[in-house]
Amino acid sequence: MSELQRPGYGKYNAPPILKFILLLAVVFGFYLRNCSMKSKDKYIKFSNITYQKIDLSSLYVSFEMMNNSNRTGLEKVLIGVYDKDDVLIASKLTDVELQKFKKTKFVRSVEKFSRPIQKNETLDIKIEVFKPSILK
Repeated sequence: MSELQRPGYGKYNAPPILKFILLLAVVFGFYLRNCSMKSKDKYIKFSNITYQKIDLSSLYVSFEMMNNSNRTGLEKVLIGVYDKDDVLIASKLTDVELQKFKKTKFVRSVEKFSRPIQKNETLDIKIEVFKPSILK
């Protein structure tokens, strides 16, 4: 029995060496991306992290960010609000504008709490550069 093929198109298999080279290129791409994500911690530092104006539906977080590199542009920042037992109450992913070798102050609001915040409750704010993961 013969195979049915479209006219003008032959069956073509890529040589194994080409497949191997493409596989190496993909692995090297993942490695470079991982290295660039890790280097963000070296040149972006957060300081003066405080919260202000707690409402029933929102919390305003103020922080300063120092960029110690010559990179500019938008950077994604993950803001997490934790209670005294280190349980996540709320989180927000937001964009901040990086400027070369400059300390900048930001105020961002966090909404959608997993539970209501009681009065006089101590909260812990953790801010980090968002690092998306391909393989979890």
